[in-house]
Amino acid sequence: MKNSTKNVLLTLLKTFAALVAGYYIVLFLYIAISRLAFPIAIDWVEGAVLIQVDHLLAGGAMYAQPTAAYTALIYPPFYFYVAAAFARLLGVGFLPLRLTSLLSTCGCLIVIFYMVYRNTRSKLYAFIAAGFFAATYASVWSWFDFARVDMLFVFFCLLGLYFLSSAQTNPRAAVAALFFALAFFTKQSALFIVAPLAVLYFFYRRKQALAFVLIFAALASLGLLLFNLSSAGWYNYYVFTLPANHKLATSFPSVISLIQVMLGPILVALVVSLLPLLFQRQEPPPDTLYHFFLFAVAAVMLGTMVGALSPGSTHNAYIPAYATLAILLGISLQQLQQMLAGLEHPPEWGKALLIALLPALCLVQFWLLQYQPRDYVPTGQDWKRAAVLIKSLKGTPADFIAPMHAYLALYVDKPVLYDEAPLWELNGQVGKRPLPEWSSIADETRHIVQSQQAAFVYMTVPSHTWQKMTCEKADVLNSNSKFVPTLYQMVCK
Repeated sequence: MKNSTKNVLLTLLKTFAALVAGYYIVLFLYIAISRLAFPIAIDWVEGAVLIQVDHLLAGGAMYAQPTAAYTALIYPPFYFYVAAAFARLLGVGFLPLRLTSLLSTCGCLIVIFYMVYRNTRSKLYAFIAAGFFAATYASVWSWFDFARVDMLFVFFCLLGLYFLSSAQTNPRAAVAALFFALAFFTKQSALFIVAPLAVLYFFYRRKQALAFVLIFAALASLGLLLFNLSSAGWYNYYVFTLPANHKLATSFPSVISLIQVMLGPILVALVVSLLPLLFQRQEPPPDTLYHFFLFAVAAVMLGTMVGALSPGSTHNAYIPAYATLAILLGISLQQLQQMLAGLEHPPEWGKALLIALLPALCLVQFWLLQYQPRDYVPTGQDWKRAAVLIKSLKGTPADFIAPMHAYLALYVDKPVLYDEAPLWELNGQVGKRPLPEWSSIADETRHIVQSQQAAFVYMTVPSHTWQKMTCEKADVLNSNSKFVPTLYQMVCK
């Protein structure tokens, strides 16, 4: 094979891989921007997040005794503070909340690109790494732009990992600890990532590891103390007591299924990331960055699996693992190219073919992650049907309860009376048992309905009984849309 031919082949494959990586990044941005202001919750917990941000903007305490009218979600407050700041500028709705996640995801892509470029000096492989993470959009059920805490959490974790991987001094270790502390106060499952990473870092750079652990522990302890004092202990109840009540799916079949579902879509990237181990001829030095990120991926995947065993967890739990693997993938591609170029025995054309396999494998991985964007973008008809639904609810003569879409009350200037999402933590749906607070909330809900404060209960699935009350269907608000719920107007007594 002539040099010109092999060079053209390699250039074409690399160019095509870069174009596909760019396609997935642009595709994510297109979908996210297209539904940024869509007024209906795309994920059912989005509505509870909107209610909590609205409650915060109204001056309410974020963590307080749970009631039917307001019960907090089980997350730390930092995402809600950031989203509330955007909401003050842009108005209450899903736009400022999803914008927080969209910007966080863009931040993740930038950090992934820069971490790979810093360690490889290859813009191509850095871009492919970022594109690979963007391509997992459908594999994590399009979570990248949801009005939820996850993407801000992952962004802080990546920033922490960036400083941790380059922390040759205690100040950089301190900055890493700060970002991981922010991640912890965005989503408490950061502990499942910080703990194994701290153990790994102890073997990587012992002095900086000690500074990292001490500063993270100090920041976390101080924050916990302040939040618990300001909330009379309710912070601990929501963020730790309620998650501790979860029924974990720890059976062997459940764990095996979790591993298969998490690793199946990204198996090619995982294999490519492990290939440098096959070309090593001697033990690597202890500070080799490839090995640091290799074990970091293992640590994050371990933490991810622990968090994913919770019954309330979905594919969003995989996002930190996919983001960390994207960094390792970019570093591995550059290392493999250098190792293959340095082989002694194959002829030059053989080396060229082996190197050309690298972008080819990236293309295979991208192909395995393909999805249809129309499945995630509301059409013009969906927007019209959302407007019709909200207009119909404005005509309700009194207050109403919409258990699965309680946030709709905010659009029609009515009080939120009952929100199913956070109350699942109390009524035993995802916990080991119903909690004592649930009994008083159930009584309060029945009083709201039976006193006629709530004229109707809008259900997504009609039921003749609800909260030990008898219900009859009065009307149907039919949407004929997968993005807009059909609501059954029920009269309960």
